[in-house]
Amino acid sequence: MKHTSLSLTCLLLLFLLGIGTPAALHAQDSLSTAQLFKMLQEMQQQQQRLNQQNQSYQSLLNLLQDSLKNSTKKILDLSYTVETQRSALERNEAIVKDVTKRVELSDEARYKIIKTNLVSSADLFEQLNDRLNTLYAISQIESYRNLLATLNNPADQSMGFSYNEKMLKLIEQHIAVGKDRNNGQVMQIAKAILEQPAVKTFTSAIPIVNVGTSLLSYVSGIAAQRKDLSANNILTFKTEMEKYTGYYSQLNQLNMRFASNLESYQVQNASIHNTLLELTTAYATSLKFQTGSFDENGNVPVGEYLSTVFRSYNKDEVRRYLEGLEKAATKNGKVDYGLVLKQNPHLLDANKNTERAAHLYRQFESLYGQYISMLEENSRGTINVLESAIELGLSSDNTKIKAQVDILRTRKTEAIAGIRRAINIERMKTTVNNLDGFFGGGL
Repeated sequence: MKHTSLSLTCLLLLFLLGIGTPAALHAQDSLSTAQLFKMLQEMQQQQQRLNQQNQSYQSLLNLLQDSLKNSTKKILDLSYTVETQRSALERNEAIVKDVTKRVELSDEARYKIIKTNLVSSADLFEQLNDRLNTLYAISQIESYRNLLATLNNPADQSMGFSYNEKMLKLIEQHIAVGKDRNNGQVMQIAKAILEQPAVKTFTSAIPIVNVGTSLLSYVSGIAAQRKDLSANNILTFKTEMEKYTGYYSQLNQLNMRFASNLESYQVQNASIHNTLLELTTAYATSLKFQTGSFDENGNVPVGEYLSTVFRSYNKDEVRRYLEGLEKAATKNGKVDYGLVLKQNPHLLDANKNTERAAHLYRQFESLYGQYISMLEENSRGTINVLESAIELGLSSDNTKIKAQVDILRTRKTEAIAGIRRAINIERMKTTVNNLDGFFGGGL
């Protein structure tokens, strides 16, 4: 293709230089002008064909490159699939080996797994009952809740100010004049609004908002009757009042949410406790323990009833009971574990609930975590509100606010530490880890 292009170029140069004139043609006697143009035309056609072939070759090359890219991608995808299948095959082989090993266990090994499950379940159930009773009592956070109640009290002075005091001071500064400032009628009515019992002990955001609305309405009524009370005084009072009302309203909302969470967790607590009652009864009766009957309509709580059950049904009694069965199946000083399992099918029935026992623990662990998270969240929110009091300049002594923040952090830390000590979740985890649910569906 390069050679042809060169020839065509040469011919064009000759033509342009005058070789195509009659004089030149006489010198080139063997070629006519028509022949020269014909040759040029053929060369051009040949060049076009070559260009077309080149384009075809390029298109083919592009197709081959695209095909190679697609093939490479397919190879990589196939390689990934093969690797994934290989990993899955290895996992399946491991599972098959484990299953085979378990199926091939001796009667002694299978019995000992069941024995461990039954003893550990009794231990877990008793621990769960104790811990559920602890969470229900919620005594570990009593001092923390008392502190929240104090901070929410509109008459409390621990922050260096109180809602009642500030409202009276604002009315005295901006609304009352003359004799009204010395405990006159305006101040007495304001005190009556602030000191009603519902306001002194409120635990929600609604009362404080209502009080603020009542005070503003009262002040607006005074302003409508008095010409000497400027609009600026009313606006200043309203602005300052809303700062304090908003502060206490945020505290109250946090307190309401905290109380609501506690109620919700108590409901969850009761649900887990009822499941524990059902599961403990199923285990105990399967193992021939006498549990008495629980009166759902009686006055005895589930936790108290279960505490009496665990006097006879517990890990030590279950272990003694199983040792008695082993002794009865002992021949020539050797326990026939296959005979123990054959003569006592109720052991298998009780063991079928192993996975349910582990799941019940996981439910409790989740509830326990919610208690801790609730305390952390409430503490953060309350501290943020207290610190906003410094930014808003609500107190004349910010060191008192900082002191309350420190106390709140300490009380929260003590509350969480108290719950963790009482629950001892790590011990419960150790007990649960002793459970083996492989034979949960029976043997």
